[in-house]
Amino acid sequence: MPHPRKSGTMNSSGTHHRDHDDVAQQQLLGDDEMAAFSVEDAPQGLQDHDFSRSDRVFWTRSYLPTRYVAVFMHFLANVICYADRTNISVAILPMSAQFGWDNTTQGIIMSAFFYGYTAFQIPGGILSGRFGAKIVLEVGIFAWSLATVLTPVASPVLPVLIAVRVVMGLGEGVNMPAVHAFCGLWLPLPERSKFVSTISSGQYIGTIFALGSAPYMIEWIGWPFVFYFFGALGFVWFVVGYKILTDTPSQHPRISPEEKSYIASHLAQGDASGEHVVALSDVPWKEFFIRMPCYAIFVAHFCHNVGWYIMTSWMPRYFSSLGLSMEELGWYSTVPYIGMFLASNTAGWVSSHLHTRGFKMKHIRKGSQTIAFIGPSVFFGVLTVTSDRNVALVCVVLAMSCAACSQNGYWANIIDISPQFAGQLCGISNTSASVAGILGNTLTGIILDSTGSWEFVFIMCIAFYVVGIIFFLAFAEGEALIGRKLKDRVYLHT
Repeated sequence: MPHPRKSGTMNSSGTHHRDHDDVAQQQLLGDDEMAAFSVEDAPQGLQDHDFSRSDRVFWTRSYLPTRYVAVFMHFLANVICYADRTNISVAILPMSAQFGWDNTTQGIIMSAFFYGYTAFQIPGGILSGRFGAKIVLEVGIFAWSLATVLTPVASPVLPVLIAVRVVMGLGEGVNMPAVHAFCGLWLPLPERSKFVSTISSGQYIGTIFALGSAPYMIEWIGWPFVFYFFGALGFVWFVVGYKILTDTPSQHPRISPEEKSYIASHLAQGDASGEHVVALSDVPWKEFFIRMPCYAIFVAHFCHNVGWYIMTSWMPRYFSSLGLSMEELGWYSTVPYIGMFLASNTAGWVSSHLHTRGFKMKHIRKGSQTIAFIGPSVFFGVLTVTSDRNVALVCVVLAMSCAACSQNGYWANIIDISPQFAGQLCGISNTSASVAGILGNTLTGIILDSTGSWEFVFIMCIAFYVVGIIFFLAFAEGEALIGRKLKDRVYLHT
């Protein structure tokens, strides 16, 4: 066993004194707990290290900052959320063959989800603000997982299937408001862009997972298994999330005082301490509807979602129209989301780096959103004149990778301008943007049945992108604007 070393420095008289950090650390970890620590508790490869008191505090408490674990759990929630909503876009192909659904009927089925999803955006923000994001997200993930498992049972009766899809939308409707409420209370400003991107990129991993695995499940086991498998994942998250998540840093039993202090001191202006859950009467509802930067978010969000939901729901059908087999369909449908995952996280890290270098957040957000709208417009334009499946794949990958930069455009901008009320503002924005899912899916089915042409679908997306970028560049801001005067009137969550 290595000999313990003294921690400290020598003063000018030659006497030994202990470092300030060690004194502080002793206050955080009692002598009994220190005595119980053994080098065997350290990770493999570090047992020969001569541990100081501060080392022992680190390894006894945690290997990772608590906020990193919380970010990862919310990332996984997004993975499961988007896997559950996306898997039907592949499963609907054999389901349609079995039940005789045409394109219009398929559009109605996929649109049904968005009726529930739209209805619970604002309530999701209100409930997250009043009761905390944890319980709201827990109830939501249980509800949508149950609806996912019930989908095969409901499928033979179309009205029942539509009702189940609406319930699934209700459950998933609280996800984004709850996640934004979490981000506003847990994520320090210097880390916000990259961690918002990390959490949001879960939607791409979930989509990749669903589109990549569902074709094989269908081929080997049958389409009902797709829904049973992905629904079960949500129940697993429900149990684990209940055990390890809390609404605020101050409530977490394993967070260190240093990390808690760091989070509280680096929240955006307008966040009092990161330890509050607001009452409904404290939400500045009027401000959400009189400030043009809010409308910049609303319009950009809606225009982005038109293209996003069409591609998420109809991409397998589009590639199938180019003559791909079921197994090829899985590969072609997942590659674009790999590009989105990489682009979103790269943009997040670049945005955080630019902010630390002194760039204004407003300019960072506008730059990201410009890429997110102009890029897809160009590549969707190419899709209107090509039927080559390899060219189509490249264009779809590039278009959706550019679109992923929206996570560091309007999406992160929600937290920028309203950190204290991010959940509520997200709920309002996602309500209007979810209508894009209803509109886009329904119109796509009608267009395909009426014309048999994908060109008009892509032109529709381009038109929305152009409107969105003009509005966002004109009115978006990057500073905290909403809630600053209310920070002394928050309610502590106990």
